[in-house]
Amino acid sequence: MSKARDIASAAPAPSTVSATELGYLDGVSSAIQTQIDGKTAKNTLTTTGDIYYASSANTPARLAIGSNGNVLTVASGVPSWAAPAAGGMTLLNSGGTALSGSSTVINVTTTDYIELRIYIENVFASADNVINMRINGDTGSNYGQVFLRTGVGDVKSPSVTSYRVCEGEGTTGGDVKVNTNVKITIFNPTSTSQMQIGHMGMNGPSGDMRFSVGKGVYDCSAAVSSITFLTGSGTFSGGTAFVYGVK
Repeated sequence: MSKARDIASAAPAPSTVSATELGYLDGVSSAIQTQIDGKTAKNTLTTTGDIYYASSANTPARLAIGSNGNVLTVASGVPSWAAPAAGGMTLLNSGGTALSGSSTVINVTTTDYIELRIYIENVFASADNVINMRINGDTGSNYGQVFLRTGVGDVKSPSVTSYRVCEGEGTTGGDVKVNTNVKITIFNPTSTSQMQIGHMGMNGPSGDMRFSVGKGVYDCSAAVSSITFLTGSGTFSGGTAFVYGVK
């Protein structure tokens, strides 16, 4: 049997079919209808950005393009478009908590969070040079810390009753009397054995910047349910704490 291209190039070409039409058959097998049935029509995709997917075995289907900002995910076993998940940080004390008096307690729920991140803005105290933190109101000697601040170096504090977040960072007699900003991270806040803690603080007017950093542990018996900030003496004269849960 002659190939389609040979017939198409013959002169004269068959009158009932054009040479171009015969050329379309070049290279096909005898199961032409099977091959045709196995094709998916291009008009299945109707919009720029549409995607082919298998809605079941051997069944192609159209996934319409999603909205701007959507991400491709899987729902009920098939691909779909969806809005991205909410950010990984959730503010646990809505609007933040103003620090006042000699101590301020912030109650939180830490279920499903792998970290707590605490930001304290513009905190300062009326006296002393220390601001501390306690977890779950624990006043036992269950905290340990290495503390570094400008001009002092390492201060090791094993088995103490609180975690120190500021010390002598102010410009008046070494006290915390100018606005200080502190970032604290509590790792594994749902642990019932031990939590890691780290912080960094910086403050001071131009030309007299002060800095502190610390790392420590808290030997705990329960997940974090409250955080207390307290002064060494005197009272808070300002400051707002924001507690975020991180997934």
